Amino acid sequence: MAKLKDRIEALERRVGRKRAAHEKLAARAERAQRRVRELAAALHEAEKALGEAGITVNKNAIPFDTNPPMKPSGIRIGSPAMTTRGMKEAEMSQIGRWIAEVLEHRTDSAMLSKVKKQVLELCEAFPLYADRRAKAQAEVKA
Repeated sequence: MAKLKDRIEALERRVGRKRAAHEKLAARAERAQRRVRELAAALHEAEKALGEAGITVNKNAIPFDTNPPMKPSGIRIGSPAMTTRGMKEAEMSQIGRWIAEVLEHRTDSAMLSKVKKQVLELCEAFPLYADRRAKAQAEVKA
């Protein structure tokens, strides 16, 4: 009988820990939803500012998003477009700094123009399909 009682107590403790973990996760999800609602208001403005700075993003759903699919609360940055150009970690870090700068000063048109110029310079340094261009140029010269 004592073994059964010990087993029941152990199960009750386990259930209690799982309940506490679930409540903690639910509280985290609620905080995330509140933050998403706060940021969603600025999403359109952020997307527009990034576009003016030459950084293309698109709206995308995010975890715990309560908005319908056609009105997502997040943005997606297409890293495959950057890696296709041959960009690596250093360039990704620079792009991240530009994104932060644009979002911080999204109404400053002079700053947006400055970032756009830097973005265009980076894109020129990493042209799309550079190997194909080099091959085609070599064929033209031959």
